[in-house]
Amino acid sequence: MLTLPSVVRTLQQAHALKTDNPMASTLLREKALISGLRAVAGQFGKTLEEPIRPDSQGVFVFNIQGGSYGEGLAAILKKIEIHQGRNTQPIHTQKWCRIHHSQAEKLILLAMDANQPVMRHR
Repeated sequence: MLTLPSVVRTLQQAHALKTDNPMASTLLREKALISGLRAVAGQFGKTLEEPIRPDSQGVFVFNIQGGSYGEGLAAILKKIEIHQGRNTQPIHTQKWCRIHHSQAEKLILLAMDANQPVMRHR
């Protein structure tokens, strides 16, 4: 599994390719988003159900194998726009949602920031 910093580097490479080679950029970004979603779940001790891929609208199903998101993962998911259908249960008790590709990228960046050590000034 790729680490969040390596996924972010790959996303940066994909964005840099966008002008010269849009197709290569799209494919690289899609692979990075898939790896990133796995890494985000893994950061909280969760595993995503496979396969992970975007639908024709660029939306990923973010479905946890067994259990639920839990408090930590739910806290980060609350910071992005997700789609849960008609589910009215608290997010930490749920195990699935749909995430648009632009929000998936935002989730990856938020998770990486949350994983960085905080520098304290003396």
